Amino acid sequence: MSIFTRLFGIRQTGRYLRLFAPLLLVALSGCFDLFSEHLDNSSPSFSGGLATLAGGSRGFAEGIGTAARFDTPSGIVVDYKEEYLYVADTGNNRIRKIEIATREVTTLAEGFDEPRSIVQGGGRLYVADESIEHIHEVDMATGAVRALGIAAGSFAKLVGLAIHPSGNTLYGLDGSGLGVCIREINVNTKAVTERAGSCRAGPAERRDGSLTEARFAQPHGIGVLFDGRGLLVADGDAIRLIDFGKSQVSTIPGLAAGPHAVGFVNFGTGWGRGATYIADGNANRIKHIVHRGSVETAEAVDSMFGDFIRPIAIATVRGASTSGDRLYVADGHRIRMITTR
Repeated sequence: MSIFTRLFGIRQTGRYLRLFAPLLLVALSGCFDLFSEHLDNSSPSFSGGLATLAGGSRGFAEGIGTAARFDTPSGIVVDYKEEYLYVADTGNNRIRKIEIATREVTTLAEGFDEPRSIVQGGGRLYVADESIEHIHEVDMATGAVRALGIAAGSFAKLVGLAIHPSGNTLYGLDGSGLGVCIREINVNTKAVTERAGSCRAGPAERRDGSLTEARFAQPHGIGVLFDGRGLLVADGDAIRLIDFGKSQVSTIPGLAAGPHAVGFVNFGTGWGRGATYIADGNANRIKHIVHRGSVETAEAVDSMFGDFIRPIAIATVRGASTSGDRLYVADGHRIRMITTR
């Protein structure tokens, strides 16, 4: 029996669903090679188990496990040692800290205004405050909070953050009725630039093309590929790939196969074992995108866990080769843990 089974009473299940859709070869020029390099060629089973780590009903309370309370947590990140989770507790305007081994929930920092997205780098958390369109830094050791120091008016509506592996660059999903764009933020110089799409050329729509020609419709989640050469964006009912090397934005083909395919992603992308895990807030599922060999088939593996409420954020940890990956999910007013095999 594993430590996670003992601590959390993980429920075992062996069911999962594979959804297939044909890929359009003509659409692969330019960007699919970059995407496929970062995908695992195997299909993980979600039979390892599902557990509630903390939380339950809506509210605010510190405590152990399900005695703790959250109010619409919308962002989550796990530290590099997998000792703590940090949660953007949006409705409570706080950053909560969960010790994974004991499931104890405490408040690390407060005083935010609808914190929606959270990433870590260099011993700091970067938090996107949606209501005031600002980014704050939080010291992970002390909980001290300060503004990143970006000029006022740099953002319209900041709904998502990702961080480059170097830790020096943030990417923000920014948009309003005037358009949607991906912004690049230098954490050292505080410079903000528009890298893809347009925040001034509305209305929002989905269009592939060069970084400046491309348009986004309803992006909610963003993730950086391991080597920093590109981004994946959960854009309404599609997954978009931003290839910085080729200066192109494309829609990953073959993944919007139906009401339970990965195309119906609402929020969040996470990374584990070179693979892409998706929190699907429409179908209330966690899914994994698999690229099989060449470009003939895309496979979306559905967790088949039936008791998600609304999974809207995800953080992943690569496990040992024999233990699978662990996924931490903000689901309704609780934090869940999935172990893959």
